[in-house]
Amino acid sequence: MGAGSWVANQKGPRVALADADVRSLPLASPSDEARGHLITSVSWRFSLPDASRHRVLARLCHPVRCVPIRDERGLTEALAGLDADVPLAFHFRLVAVGPAVQTEGLQVIVNYR
Repeated sequence: MGAGSWVANQKGPRVALADADVRSLPLASPSDEARGHLITSVSWRFSLPDASRHRVLARLCHPVRCVPIRDERGLTEALAGLDADVPLAFHFRLVAVGPAVQTEGLQVIVNYR
């Protein structure tokens, strides 16, 4: 089995709660090519308004495990070994009660083997 990757993009959700996660729409492989493969790494990207950068907590989630993410872009191997053909999702929440924040430009690149 060879290596490969898939890319998915979604609009970002509006984050208005500090006591519950707001999930993005699923970010899924556009084809069945990843079926039977395992994740090696995942790159992510999203954006927040400048004034809101320290007001939002974010996690990148596979149905089996979530990874806290501290930056608006990065790479993780924390999901390595999990099925590469299932959708991922971002989970966001406010650090404290306050004005809602609109996330934008959600993207994942899933590398698999």
